[in-house]
Amino acid sequence: MKGVTSIFYGENNASFRDLPAIFYNRLVKYWPSVAVCALLLSGCGPDIQNKEAVREGILDHLRTRTDIDLSHMDVDISSVSFREGEADATVAFKPKGSSDPAGSMSIGYTLEKKNGKWAVKGRKTGAAPATGAHP
Repeated sequence: MKGVTSIFYGENNASFRDLPAIFYNRLVKYWPSVAVCALLLSGCGPDIQNKEAVREGILDHLRTRTDIDLSHMDVDISSVSFREGEADATVAFKPKGSSDPAGSMSIGYTLEKKNGKWAVKGRKTGAAPATGAHP
């Protein structure tokens, strides 16, 4: 028994029967800080209050529609504002690779947080082409 304790504690330190008390003290000393860190990290989710997360939510919505082919258009978030649990975004659509602003169109969307992601709640009425001209 003395050989086992000397590996962990040296020749003149605690004996084998003192091991449970030593481990208990370490547990009591470090466990609260481990528990606090675990609680803090469990409350942390991905930060979805950014343009890219909103863009992904809108693209997920558009992928469900059969009348839109996303491979032929560029989708850009022109502006976004966040409220508690919701976001308002203005999205500019234009033909892929086009730099002509007359060919683009803007649509406003309202999104809500669902399962850690943005989901389209609805479109804003009064969407118009980005240049003010009708396509």
